[in-house]
Amino acid sequence: MKTPPNILDARIVGPLTVEIDWNTGETLSVDLSDFTAPPFDALRNPEFFAQMQRDAWGHGLDWPSGLDMGADRLYQLGRE
Repeated sequence: MKTPPNILDARIVGPLTVEIDWNTGETLSVDLSDFTAPPFDALRNPEFFAQMQRDAWGHGLDWPSGLDMGADRLYQLGRE
């Protein structure tokens, strides 16, 4: 099985949109507006969304209360 790329850096660039720099050399924009079901509906709160952080190993993005999204899914979304 292929290992997903790692996140080098991530920044919020708009409502529910994150731009991610990958160790593949790519920079991809990821729109999270389709994630409306719990627990991801919490992302619709701008103050909550703004607390996004890259996890320590680059394997995903984290928000408070343990909400996270893995690098493999984020990479797939960015490539769509």
